[in-house]
Amino acid sequence: MKKTAIVAAVLLALNLTACKGTGTETPDEVLPLPEQENYTEYDFPDYSEMTHFSNTGQYANMQGYCGWYYCYGSTDGELEYMVYDPYSGAYRGGGSPIMYIQKDEWQPSVSYEMAACFKVPRAGEISVSLSLDLIYTQEGSDDGVSFYCLTNYENGTAFWSAYLIGSNPEVNETVTISVRRGEVIYFVMSANEGRYNDLTRVNIEIEYGE
Repeated sequence: MKKTAIVAAVLLALNLTACKGTGTETPDEVLPLPEQENYTEYDFPDYSEMTHFSNTGQYANMQGYCGWYYCYGSTDGELEYMVYDPYSGAYRGGGSPIMYIQKDEWQPSVSYEMAACFKVPRAGEISVSLSLDLIYTQEGSDDGVSFYCLTNYENGTAFWSAYLIGSNPEVNETVTISVRRGEVIYFVMSANEGRYNDLTRVNIEIEYGE
């Protein structure tokens, strides 16, 4: 998997009033979310005190809603925002008609990695529950999808990963990690060498501890 596609970019942080949080902050220079040109500051709800987050329950047509962003990375190490397509209700990017994130359905391409990125509102210990399953049956020549999770404080080291293929089409697991305010958790999918039958259902639940 091409981890450098996501983690090599160290770019400017977004100045979003909707992303206010509390607790120990990360330095701005290590918030690797791309800078948005012509950015419109929406009236997002303040999610700094929320305890539960979900990529499906908080899926929206605006980048940054409740801390969720949708990005893709290319092999030259740049990270870019996907663009919301109102006709299909999906985020797309890279000029690929194949690659998209649509709520809980993810279709990767072989040219890019794609990621749901969650910007942590405050410091604490969180549980991350992941439920992944291939929607279509993988044929003998299909090579499945790779999925991994990492934060910008681990220098590209994944704290969880999974490989889904015909013999292992579903994964459900919960992991617990400590986070700091402002750091970004990446939930990254790659299509490996082939894209056929790679449509995957992805559910991510994040819960703060007591």
